[in-house]
Amino acid sequence: MDAVIGQQNVYAEIKNVALLEEKIKRFEKIIDKIEEGITLSDTNGYFEIFNEKMRELTGYDQEEANRSNDFTMQIYPDPSERKRALENITETIKKGISQNFETTIQTKDKSKKTLLVSTSIISIDNRDMFLSVYTDITEQKKLQEIIKQSEERYRAIFESANDGIITLSKDGKIEDINEKASAMFGYHKKDFLGKNIKDIMHIFSLKSKMVVLKNFALRVLGKEITPYDVEMIKADGSISFVEINAVPLIKDGEIIGNLAILRDITNRKKTEDDLRRKIEELERYKNMTVGRELTMVELKKEINELCEKVGEKPRYKTN
Repeated sequence: MDAVIGQQNVYAEIKNVALLEEKIKRFEKIIDKIEEGITLSDTNGYFEIFNEKMRELTGYDQEEANRSNDFTMQIYPDPSERKRALENITETIKKGISQNFETTIQTKDKSKKTLLVSTSIISIDNRDMFLSVYTDITEQKKLQEIIKQSEERYRAIFESANDGIITLSKDGKIEDINEKASAMFGYHKKDFLGKNIKDIMHIFSLKSKMVVLKNFALRVLGKEITPYDVEMIKADGSISFVEINAVPLIKDGEIIGNLAILRDITNRKKTEDDLRRKIEELERYKNMTVGRELTMVELKKEINELCEKVGEKPRYKTN
């Protein structure tokens, strides 16, 4: 009887093991479908789980990783990068504190990948196990670098432009202003950034205020506005003249704001005024000269008539 019971216990144990193995296989299938790399290892670095995504990310399989004397050396050939990764891993193991960090690894084919790593300690069968989740952010980092370089180029052009430049949101909020524009106004950038265009009308003369607000409203509605001149009052009270050329900022076919390019035309205005005064002066002189010539002709005629009356020959030719 005892033998039968013992045999039944053995069968039950085998069945339990079989069920456990089946559960493990199902679990591994689930782990392999996860989009992030997953590893589970003991604190000595032996991998018990090394999912499909992790194999894809590194180019190594679980057996290769476990056979390596130091897998960390394989994926972190750069000493400084390896040191930083190991410090995070050590911090997690010693203190049980979850860590999140970016790292760059070298794959089996010697290519580079940037990963976001999340590490933590979990307890399985009274053992501390090291769980790591790896997210591939290589493309995002490349895109960020491209955007950063584009922003740096944009900023360099923006700040070195000979004209003042202001960007505004659709509702008139000033989002950016370059150094040239702030210098033209005689104010600091902080005096404009974040303010609505209506809040800076004090820098324009009364007549120009109405022109600026009217043209901004038309620009938001999508109307094309030709460059126009305004009279500006600088911080020190001096007057200058500025030409404004506003163009729409468009995203996905919709106007989201405005870009205003400002050019100081004070010297041009002065030259135009000087030229106008010279032309007016010339016209006055011309009129005066023409009038004088007519007077002289009339006077000569009168003198000739008087000469005839006294029997003398005319003294002047009047034709």
